[in-house]
Amino acid sequence: MVYWSGTTEFDYRVDMMNLSIDQARGELLTCGCIGAGEGFVNEPLFLLGDYYFFPRFMRQKSGLSITGFYVNGRNGTIEYRVAEGSVGNGKGKIPESIFVEVSTLQNGSYVDGQLSSDR
Repeated sequence: MVYWSGTTEFDYRVDMMNLSIDQARGELLTCGCIGAGEGFVNEPLFLLGDYYFFPRFMRQKSGLSITGFYVNGRNGTIEYRVAEGSVGNGKGKIPESIFVEVSTLQNGSYVDGQLSSDR
């Protein structure tokens, strides 16, 4: 299920996560996943299930590219997903088949209420 930022549903889901948006962003910044010169949007555009989506800075002719960093709000797992095509901004579902490559960059590190970076 997709929960777009700026909606009541998004805010409700964020409140249910173990990791806040700031913690998810912090995990992404400290994991060493982002190479020099790479950038990403600082705020998640949506939640895809339990994953915050932090997009890369990419231009699309039409629609929204959903290639980027996905941080699991329950356990801190970080994935980089490459999507083929784009989706409408703030509309509809995102089919799992749109992802042509999924790489786990960091396994979840949320244990007993703490992230690995907090221990």
